[in-house]
Amino acid sequence: MEMPGFWPIQWDIQRITENGASYAEHTGSHDTVVAVIDTGINPTHQDLAPNLMPGSKNFVPPGGFRGTEPSETGDPGNYVDLHGHGSHVSGSIAGAGNGMLGVAPDLGLRAYRVFGTSSAESAWIYNAMIAAADDGSDVLSMSLGGWDLFGQTFVKNSETGKWENVGNDVADYVAYKRAAKYAENKGSVIVVAAGNDGLDLSNNNQVMNYLNSEYGSENVQFRGTAKTVPAQLSNVVNVSATGPEDVLAQYSNYGAGQIDIATVGGDTRLYSWYASQGRLDEYLANRMYYWEFNLSADNRSDTGYYFSVGTSMATPKVSAVAGLIIDQHNGDLSPAEVKHMLLNNAVDEVSGTDSKYFGSGHLNAYKALQ
Repeated sequence: MEMPGFWPIQWDIQRITENGASYAEHTGSHDTVVAVIDTGINPTHQDLAPNLMPGSKNFVPPGGFRGTEPSETGDPGNYVDLHGHGSHVSGSIAGAGNGMLGVAPDLGLRAYRVFGTSSAESAWIYNAMIAAADDGSDVLSMSLGGWDLFGQTFVKNSETGKWENVGNDVADYVAYKRAAKYAENKGSVIVVAAGNDGLDLSNNNQVMNYLNSEYGSENVQFRGTAKTVPAQLSNVVNVSATGPEDVLAQYSNYGAGQIDIATVGGDTRLYSWYASQGRLDEYLANRMYYWEFNLSADNRSDTGYYFSVGTSMATPKVSAVAGLIIDQHNGDLSPAEVKHMLLNNAVDEVSGTDSKYFGSGHLNAYKALQ
């Protein structure tokens, strides 16, 4: 295989494919489709268009997020990426090799747009999960997430000064759980980002302190327990992120019994250090982000690319390998069998003490295809 122009700086894809060795084993086919539930896709990008299958959909209604996006018309056929995130994710899965390569450059892609330019409602997401499963998608790649509270939210009444219980997110969690189970029963493997909060998901005190710090106030308090969804659903593949040194990225969530697998999503350690020293100009001038962030397709140009970082960038690589496993076995595996192969055959193993960071280990596409 001839390597494209940006291959020399695709250190993340090189790492996962053992410097491209996995491409000689299998690159996928359009018989297997990964559904990217995200911000949409650039349908004319030179590295996305060759693998974009018919049937992409939009779930953003007229007016967008809570009426704040007047340009959103609700057209179900408008899956064009307005943000960039979904195009980047899609390139990591199945970038066709015209400028950059994805982990599985011949897999099919289908976009399910659940974001406008900013936020998404949970209902759009689980409706997209159901639709993707109904469309026969083999893998659902979900580089997204939010928090569901199982306790109570208390808001201080401005007139009486008393705290009032205004409810929780149990109904939302149940809806996610049902959508995930539905997709699994339809034969879809669900791969999800662990999140970028730097939290131990098994430590509820840490989680609740974080939620109150980030989203609470002197007039709003959260009590009880919380989970990040869909990452902490039982039947998904939950992905943490590593950086260039194969250590947990400083932003990645982790936790004993919470993470299934880890892979490269980039890191911000070097960036943070240079910023703390007031030397960010030096970091940028020397393009140090080349070796810390991940390159993939851009939504703003049909030949454009940009760098990003996060568990969002790790997740599509696991989705791609799941797709390769399915395709190599002619679609005859159940979601449980695919997950078993991912966690047992597709990793560089880690010690038991590191499993709270990396789950079964670091993703290795070449090993997965042996």
